[in-house]
Amino acid sequence: MSWDRFHYICRRVAKARQPEETVESTIVRIENDPGIKLYGDLGEPGSLPDRLLAEIKGITDNDAAFRVLDLYRGLDVVVQT
Repeated sequence: MSWDRFHYICRRVAKARQPEETVESTIVRIENDPGIKLYGDLGEPGSLPDRLLAEIKGITDNDAAFRVLDLYRGLDVVVQT
């Protein structure tokens, strides 16, 4: 997954969260949104953004998981090659 896609998901979660919805179900819903393709393709499985998102999905405390996503939402990650 690209950093652009990861960052989009983090930003989108803040606006798309439904009451009583888990972080995992919110992320899955966003990942299935056709518009996500505008933010890069799935890329290399196991990339750092991919692993981070998988870890966040696995957080069982929803409030903590949403706080983590909010933290990443505020970061501007620039990858230089």
